[in-house]
Amino acid sequence: MKQLAFALFVFTAFVFQAGLRIPLSIGGVEPDFLVLVVVVAAYTLNAWAAVFWAAVAGLLSDGLTSEPLGIGMLIAIITCCVVPQVSRERSLRSIASMNLWCFAIVFMIIFTTQATRHMTAGRAGELAILLQGSAGTAAYSTLIATGVFAAWRLLLYLFQGTDAGEGLRSRNRWRMLNG
Repeated sequence: MKQLAFALFVFTAFVFQAGLRIPLSIGGVEPDFLVLVVVVAAYTLNAWAAVFWAAVAGLLSDGLTSEPLGIGMLIAIITCCVVPQVSRERSLRSIASMNLWCFAIVFMIIFTTQATRHMTAGRAGELAILLQGSAGTAAYSTLIATGVFAAWRLLLYLFQGTDAGEGLRSRNRWRMLNG
């Protein structure tokens, strides 16, 4: 069931990436929804499932560009292998630390992918411009991820009667309130 839910998540991110990326751009900065799939996969799934879904998200991202296929997929797979190892040492209990860590991962994925694509195309002199664009996209994508995370926690609180960080300690508050 978890894999089916994640497949729906990847499909939704792909549709948003293909259809809503340009309309949601602010000042030329566009969000990257498929990179968020890689971050969520790295944190929530076991190793093989995370690598699989990161590869799918990377390949879909590569398919939406006119650049060579496989670069985004390779970076996504490497990220899913490295992030769980590094993040075990970090405490992600506060929203601020989670946002900073998410920004760092998204920035690293976007910058590394774009820099590799530029170098393979012989445009390595544009790396300074890529830094600024990657930082803007990472910040915007992290802001969207924060909003989705907050909405998810609110829905869990309302419908399950518990805070997502606490676990299932109490029963449905809706039933308790309505008698």
